[in-house]
Amino acid sequence: MKRTKRNSETADQAYQRQQARVQKLVADLKTFLENHANRQKAEPRNWGFAGDMNHYAEIIEEILGTRKIYTTADGIRVTVPEDGQ
Repeated sequence: MKRTKRNSETADQAYQRQQARVQKLVADLKTFLENHANRQKAEPRNWGFAGDMNHYAEIIEEILGTRKIYTTADGIRVTVPEDGQ
């Protein structure tokens, strides 16, 4: 594996380091979502929690490539699930 001049790390080492970072973030996300669910249970009529979950779902769908992203003529970013729902 070729090493860059700026860094003595190989591509594989960088990948492994970043993969570990992402796995930690996924574990942190799970904890965050559990805490969010507990807060929602304390305020079941608060629509803000549902809005939060929609926002999180959109971000995850974007990461997974299951959302189409459009920018309107006036610069507004719109995301739509690939299935159109």
